[in-house]
Amino acid sequence: MKDRIKKRLGGNTKCNIKTFHSFCFEIVKNNAKNKTDISRESIVFDEEDAREAVKKISSIQTKGYDKNFINTSMMHKFIDLVKYYRLKLNFLSDDEKYDYNIVIKKLLQPSFKKLVLDCFKSNGHVNMKLMNFMIQNGAIYIYFYNKQLRNEKALDFNDLVTFTKLLFEENDIVNYYKAKFKFINVDEVQDTSTIEYEIIEKLFKDDRDKNILLCGDIFQTIYKWRGSEPEKIFEAFKKECSPIEIAFDKNYRSTQILTDASMNFLKNTFENKVSEIYKEGITSYSSEMGEKISIIGYDNQESEAIGILNSFKRLALKGEDLSKACVLTRLNNYNKNISRVLNRISMNENFEFILVDEYKFFRRAEIKDIIAVFKILINPYDSTSLQRVIKRLSTGVGNSILEKIETSEFRRARIKLSDFISDYTASGEFYTNLLNAYDKQSDDGKIVIFDVESTGIDVTNDEIIQIAAVKIDNKGHIIDIYERFIKPNKTVGASVKVHGFTDEYLKKYGFPKEVVLKEFREYTKDKIVIGHNVQYDINILTSEFNRCNLGEPLFKGFYDTLDIYRRFYPMEKNHKLEYLSEKFNIKHKPSHNALDDIKATKELLVMAIEEKIRPTSFERMSLIADLYENFEEFREKYRILLEKSYELRPFEMILAIQKHFDIMSNYSIEEKEEKFIRVMNFHKILSVLDDNKKSSRDALISVVELTALSGGEIEEILSSTKEKPRIPIITVHQAKGLEYDTVIVSGVIDGTFPFYNGDLDEEGKLFYVAITRAKKRLILTYPNKNKNFKGEEYTTRVSPFIEKIDKKFFYNED
Repeated sequence: MKDRIKKRLGGNTKCNIKTFHSFCFEIVKNNAKNKTDISRESIVFDEEDAREAVKKISSIQTKGYDKNFINTSMMHKFIDLVKYYRLKLNFLSDDEKYDYNIVIKKLLQPSFKKLVLDCFKSNGHVNMKLMNFMIQNGAIYIYFYNKQLRNEKALDFNDLVTFTKLLFEENDIVNYYKAKFKFINVDEVQDTSTIEYEIIEKLFKDDRDKNILLCGDIFQTIYKWRGSEPEKIFEAFKKECSPIEIAFDKNYRSTQILTDASMNFLKNTFENKVSEIYKEGITSYSSEMGEKISIIGYDNQESEAIGILNSFKRLALKGEDLSKACVLTRLNNYNKNISRVLNRISMNENFEFILVDEYKFFRRAEIKDIIAVFKILINPYDSTSLQRVIKRLSTGVGNSILEKIETSEFRRARIKLSDFISDYTASGEFYTNLLNAYDKQSDDGKIVIFDVESTGIDVTNDEIIQIAAVKIDNKGHIIDIYERFIKPNKTVGASVKVHGFTDEYLKKYGFPKEVVLKEFREYTKDKIVIGHNVQYDINILTSEFNRCNLGEPLFKGFYDTLDIYRRFYPMEKNHKLEYLSEKFNIKHKPSHNALDDIKATKELLVMAIEEKIRPTSFERMSLIADLYENFEEFREKYRILLEKSYELRPFEMILAIQKHFDIMSNYSIEEKEEKFIRVMNFHKILSVLDDNKKSSRDALISVVELTALSGGEIEEILSSTKEKPRIPIITVHQAKGLEYDTVIVSGVIDGTFPFYNGDLDEEGKLFYVAITRAKKRLILTYPNKNKNFKGEEYTTRVSPFIEKIDKKFFYNED
């Protein structure tokens, strides 16, 4: 879509094209500094990472319980369900635990109970012991799970939506994005949940000047189980905007026969609704009449797979491009069974089959290992990735060392795994440099607490308009105040609503940028700098120095009071500067004036040093000293790669990681070739996707975001890296939005397609999605005999959906 729009509008278009979750991620990151207690450098955990976080929490929260009933995958499903319904039911108070308790009670009502049971079901059996445990303890469990994510500077997918929804309760944020977007197009509305729509609606509600386009096909609504309700969305949109309605009645994908056949199926399945929307029907743009639909029955699943292989062999002999073909099934299990046979019997063919799991390229172990290294180079607080690197790669650190660090003794001392790879810890423990600077008598002060205000949240393009700082002595008293306003090169724009400084004010009271930056660079020379959620301030300050050709900052190091309070005051319900100032009765209250914020930060810092950091410092030094040398090899490798991450492009970093960590050493000789090919494919993918307008570090951050948020849009690149054509075997749900010249829909039998306990309307829409993936050729196959989950054979009946398509569209094939 990006490429098509750029082609139409030209390369300089400012059009933003994102998935809903990546849009939310951008909003959360952009407002993290001033509106949340989330680090702007937070990463998104995929399902596997989130399950690892659940495992860490379960090792603490299930102490004393029988470990045999613990299943982290089931627990994660339940956590995901509760967090989603907290959003859906709009229980978004300041008290998370209270909200989760209420939601769990709601989910136990008859209308929701099946959703809970499904979380704990495996092979038809429900883990009742675990379900009862999570019903009783789920609220506190989810609370600690969220804490674990924040400690690792991470978010899960529900967090992205939750925080965006909360941020959009604030008018200044909504107004900023309203002003930013003049035209909004929501594609695939039938897959959009009401929660997602409520967020997007904020951008155009009560604004008649906006141009809004909602596109969707209600006959492809196949995600009701995920909360999509297009009828409700269209109803709300019509009420709010009185839009012009256009029926897209021209099919640009399929031949005339396939277009007519799919329209025939729709009319016979959803007659009234179809007549209402498509008054003139749907016609094909193609002038090609095309082939009729083939429907072929086989003795059983094995002979069905053999028949599918033979169909592709015949097509290959005709010169058809098999990289533009696929096999679709209704169910994952059917997928796996067909795949098992096809892979066994197609070993010597000039094409190959690939199961959907192979498409989860970023989840492959060897790729995940590289991504884990990328993640810790960006965010060393990500203990999930750090543990993976230590356990799986050549680091010189044994599992027994990790187990020791995870004991209650180390937790009580507030020691983190990331402390062992930090240069700060070389002085004794992570906070030794801070304590030394605080205690040192000096007329000049060794600690600077600072904050900036800027024209926006893009650290590479926006400009600083105010820098405020204080120096403190060893009693925590302010001994110097620094404050300067800067004349920016651009208008403050909508950011004036955040900080209150107009263009006129800055023109009158501001100093030239280079003068202030040079001054502040000297002011912080050899100092320890502090801020609350300070990484943004550090990044934009460093960027401004570079833009003015002033070189790197000269300070010794920095600490973040957000991280300090997360570590030493973990039970606080949040760690926003405003909340902490109220909770601990801080004299200076934060505002959006930088000087007010740093005075509040100063008081919080002094309190944490005196109450928590200093009293426990010796204990941390003692515990760290016993294990510190074990990390020497790993620290050196990490240091080298960290330096390289500022110089090399992400695809070049892959080779550096392989060199230092010898990723291939994990695998047998038989596995190495396949694994190495995948790593080289990853190298090629990142090379193709590399945006050379971004710095090496920014490009690396983008790669980490892509790997977490990608919905599988790299298939085309992956296909191009293989010598043989690859034919995917995927479920219809996974094929949504895709198209192929040749589509074989396998397992078209009653009880499978439609699924025996599925909603018949939604199953019909799913079948419609399946048959409309084909551009040129559609083949439907089914076995006359099949086996149930007990392995018992039974005689099948062809899917009733076949009868919904007139016979004139079929021809038989033996």
